[in-house]
Amino acid sequence: SAGLDQDALAWNPYVERAPIFRMKGHAHALCGVQVLPGTPQIITADVAGTLRLWDVRNFRVVQSFGASEALRDLNTFAVMPKHKRIAAGAERIMYFDYVGNSEDEEGVTDQRGCCDALYNDTSGSLYVVSARSVQGWDLQQGALTKMLREVNPNEITAACFDMNQRKIYTGDAAGAVRCFNLYNGYLIREFHTHTKDVTCIAAVPGTRTLLSAGCDGK
Repeated sequence: SAGLDQDALAWNPYVERAPIFRMKGHAHALCGVQVLPGTPQIITADVAGTLRLWDVRNFRVVQSFGASEALRDLNTFAVMPKHKRIAAGAERIMYFDYVGNSEDEEGVTDQRGCCDALYNDTSGSLYVVSARSVQGWDLQQGALTKMLREVNPNEITAACFDMNQRKIYTGDAAGAVRCFNLYNGYLIREFHTHTKDVTCIAAVPGTRTLLSAGCDGK
């Protein structure tokens, strides 16, 4: 159940006096909760536009998304399992599509392995970089808070933040270096200077310079 407070409540139908668990994490009043049919997952949403996906087997957050200016004053949302889509209604309707794979993702950051882990001291989060995706983890709650799926067309082999820790640079197996917005995964710029795997990239403190090294000897 969900109400004007910031917690979603899980109840035992045979115990009416108190909920069995409070799902905490939203910073604003909730506007809805829905079960994903055929799965042990539910989705909650708050009026500020943040949606959270929960696993009710352990009451942990699987993913948090939304939270954009377009979703301010969110008042309703609908789950469309057949289309693997969520529609969220505020001033306008926004759609979120589920993108996944057939592998079991429970309890791991990525089945395809991780190439780097970067600590962001601005947000207090740990960002885990895998083959083609980037995941942000809340270190206090141990919960996944951000997922940038398939941001890179080739396998990521190196990564670093910019000096403000608002962007992330990735180097890949094709020799390309790309810059993404860390908040929404938007591709800002890309460079094609290497002919083989990028092995290391680093932002030079106090400058706008980015250094990269690759297996091509450059």
